[in-house]
Amino acid sequence: MPSIGPTPVAPGTRRNGVVVPSDEHVEALAGVFEVATRDIRSVVVTQYSDFALMHGAIAVTRTNAIHLRGSAQRFFATPLLALHEYYHVLRQWNTGDLTVCRYIGEWIRQGCCYGRIKYEVDANRFAARNVQKWLRLVTGENHDVHHGNRQAVF
Repeated sequence: MPSIGPTPVAPGTRRNGVVVPSDEHVEALAGVFEVATRDIRSVVVTQYSDFALMHGAIAVTRTNAIHLRGSAQRFFATPLLALHEYYHVLRQWNTGDLTVCRYIGEWIRQGCCYGRIKYEVDANRFAARNVQKWLRLVTGENHDVHHGNRQAVF
């Protein structure tokens, strides 16, 4: 079982640091989600988050917030993960479709199986369907992405 201890933080980097995504990432996310850049910029991304660590997760989302156990640089360099987590925020939390109680209820209904929770399934599908668009918007190039075992990443 992987360790859920604190992610090492480089000297000079503080824990629970709010990060401002690059303009390229903001524009790409706005393009993928078909929203205004202000909607993307309103999402607070916190790297080396104690909240994510407390949950034993790579990332934890809430309304207008993404809490990362590791660095934002690594998060934005992992398109499937970034799209997955922004989907939770923009299409689930911010619309009121996802709440803590609903998530827990779904988790129980699905036999405590993360991979069958509808919120996770929907976020994984969205990320898989849109990763090529994200990469084109970020780099201007076409990429062939091999998804592998996404469940292990999210």
